[in-house]
Amino acid sequence: MEIDTSKSEIVQFYRDKNVFITGASGFLGRLLVEKLLRLCDVKKLYILLRQKKGVTPKERLHSVFQVPLFDPLRALKPNFMEKIELVEGDVGAPGLGIAEDMKALLVEKIHVVFHGAATVRFEEPMKRAAAINVRGCRDITLLCKEMKNLKAFLHVSTAYCNCPRAEIGEMFYNPPLTADNLLKLTECLSDEQLGQISQTIMGDWPNTYAFTKAIAENAIENYAIGLPVCVYRPGIVISTFKEPIEGWIDNLYGPSGIVAGTAAGLIRVANADPDARADFVPADLCINGMMAAAYKTYLLGPDTEIPIFNFTTAKENPLTYGNFNKIIRAHGAKMPPIQAVWYLTLTEIKSKFWFNIFCFLIHTIPAFLIDTILICLRKPPQALKIYRKIHKFADVLAYFALRSWSFQTHNLQALMNGLNKTDRQLFNFDMNSFTWDEMILSNARGIRKFIMKEDESNIPAAKRKMFFLHIIHRTFQFALFCIFMWFTSAVLSPALRYGLHRLS
Repeated sequence: MEIDTSKSEIVQFYRDKNVFITGASGFLGRLLVEKLLRLCDVKKLYILLRQKKGVTPKERLHSVFQVPLFDPLRALKPNFMEKIELVEGDVGAPGLGIAEDMKALLVEKIHVVFHGAATVRFEEPMKRAAAINVRGCRDITLLCKEMKNLKAFLHVSTAYCNCPRAEIGEMFYNPPLTADNLLKLTECLSDEQLGQISQTIMGDWPNTYAFTKAIAENAIENYAIGLPVCVYRPGIVISTFKEPIEGWIDNLYGPSGIVAGTAAGLIRVANADPDARADFVPADLCINGMMAAAYKTYLLGPDTEIPIFNFTTAKENPLTYGNFNKIIRAHGAKMPPIQAVWYLTLTEIKSKFWFNIFCFLIHTIPAFLIDTILICLRKPPQALKIYRKIHKFADVLAYFALRSWSFQTHNLQALMNGLNKTDRQLFNFDMNSFTWDEMILSNARGIRKFIMKEDESNIPAAKRKMFFLHIIHRTFQFALFCIFMWFTSAVLSPALRYGLHRLS
């Protein structure tokens, strides 16, 4: 049933507005562009794009939107690209790398700013992470201060920017370094020098991403005074739930990488606490919350305390890593990928010691055997290289999969309670409005379709293949059990008897 948008206060707010978006080519950025163009009659979207891998911003402009995500919009508004204006620049460059004439245009025309650009690589070198996540945040804030018609400015942070704390409120926290001091430090030292002291600088923060996002909030707190600004902190963003298409995902960051690797039979153990809380959030609900938060910021105006919104898993609808694993395996068994190389199974291991042992036995040894066969066939070895990447990825994620956080969401709840009935339907971000079984089913379908590029028509053949892989898996387990029992009886038992004899 179509909803009457004329009763939507949020739609009315964005109507005829010029919106500037950084990070529009990213996962969340493209979802934001899509919803603004499909539902809100914006005047223009100005999107910041940089040159990437030798491809110019102009060349990237159209390719960014040639993905299935935009199919519903393309069917509804075939000429939607006419609403998009390119801003050539780079959030990691001084002054965002924007030419002066374009800056002057933005200062005159822009009404709403969404700053979502960031490097999300956890192991990004400190100098680059600071340039993109901190200086970029500071510079766009300074640009916003010049804008003559600014109604709202939303900075996308992360729920984990204060991850050394077990309880995280909707407030600013004092960082270990101010934004200005970190930028001075990174500008003075070389990459090599920073690499030697990065861990000391970060202290209890696990990676440069979370650390620099914390410092970026300090830039907002210090430089955004007098602006209609808010900070939006999403949890771990997974695929869309339903909108505009079910299960849309275009990257292997976070749990999506684990799910894809598990479905393919490559990942069989994970360094995770089954009882730890998984603060996953559907991407479409995340975008709805962002758009509502920017509207609320406009209503609050520039003369109030900067609001912060923690968008995380609802306490009333919790999810643990153990439950996530159980549900994803259940759905994976119903629609396995045809390209799977092993039976779909995943065991969470809390102990780092035992995780490393099982990784060696279940991942590394089979990979070594596969590479040996490839070398004998005069083909380049690949398996060990793949598993080195998988294990590095697992090490990065383990910090979050072994801990639980308590997030305060009073501002987010007040935001939702303040919406009228129409906006609650059009911009739903209620984390109690779905079951995790429904959401994870959408996630699994999306990973299969958009990441693994598999069609539903091959599911029967994939299930037959998985049946045989299951038999091989159980046979392998039985063989290992027999070897263990033989080793116990033939080697350990005589040694134990001999030890007891010597003692007597």
